[in-house]
Parts: sequence; structure tokens; C-alpha cells
Amino acid sequence: EPDVRFRNDSEAPVIIKHVYDDDTFTVKFYGNNGGRICTEEKGERFNFSGPPVRYEADPTVPPGTQRVASRGSRGWSITVTRVITYPDGTVERQPFTHQYRGELNKILVNPCDMPNTTLECPISVPRVVGQSQDAAAAALAGAGFAVAVTPQEATADQVGIVLSQSPGSGSFLEEGETVTIVVGVDNEPDE
Repeated sequence: EPDVRFRNDSEAPVIIKHVYDDDTFTVKFYGNNGGRICTEEKGERFNFSGPPVRYEADPTVPPGTQRVASRGSRGWSITVTRVITYPDGTVERQPFTHQYRGELNKILVNPCDMPNTTLECPISVPRVVGQSQDAAAAALAGAGFAVAVTPQEATADQVGIVLSQSPGSGSFLEEGETVTIVVGVDNEPDE
């Protein structure tokens, strides 16, 4: 819907000139208004509304979290009244109410967190480094992951302990994917 609409009810033509730059657009109207004096009265802002929100999918955002890409602004309404004083002293008041929508608040979320999605969210891999092999395998299986074990020679106090894991804790995987744990084994040869 246009912001400016008018009908020339004078006896003279109307000339419209415009000027613009990167920040402004100015329109000027010229003509003979027949002696009318036009002024405006601006009311106070009212009917404030929060910024509209739009969610966008971004696979780099961890599931269950949000990242603000752009902060929106509030919207509001305002009434501007055009006051026309005719040469005979008659005053006409023409109120115009405009609703300004706030700027968009853009929120980035993981695709699985998009409204109305059917995607399953990936699962966060728990930290199991430092746990016994059995405890680590139970924790990973309980979270929904398959477990692969890679033995690595270690000192006596590290035998049976998870030395590292891949992918690391805090990574996200689909249910059923494999987490590999490196477990310390005795480096002494069997006698």
C-alpha cells in the first residue's frame, strides 16, 4: 500500500520533483494551492509491537541453541494530522495513521530445530576420556552411539583407561554413528 496518495483539487498543475542519495529519498510538490495553508500535527507513537522473528537453518549452529544474526527493532503506530486552513478561515483536519513494522529479528538455528521440521537432531558426544573402557562404552552406547576400541600401549596406571576419543566431546553425531575410543593396554610382553 502506498504511503503517499493525493488528488489535485486545485485549479493549477502540480509539479513533483525528487532527489535521493544512499540514505534519503526526498519528494517535493510544487503548485498553486489557491491560498490554502497546510501544516501537520504529529501524535505520539502508540501500539508498540515486538520485532518480527524469522528463523533460518544453519548447520553450524549446535542443536538446541540459537545465534542472533540480526537484532530487530520494535514497530509502532503514529497518527499525523494534516491541517488545512482555507482562505475563508475554514479549517479541515485530515488524520492519517501509519503502522510501521519493526525490522526483522533473524535467528539462526540448527536445521533440526526449525519450526515444523521432521528432522531428528544429532546427539552430543559425551566426554569419556579418563574413564574405564567399560564405563566409557556404556556411556556411549547409552547415548545411542556405536563404539569402536583402538588399543594403544600405555603405562601401568593407564591400562584399561580411555586415553582419547574421536570425535571429541561436544561434537554432534547421528544416532548409531561410531565413536572410537583409544584404550591403554599393557606394554609389557607376555611371559
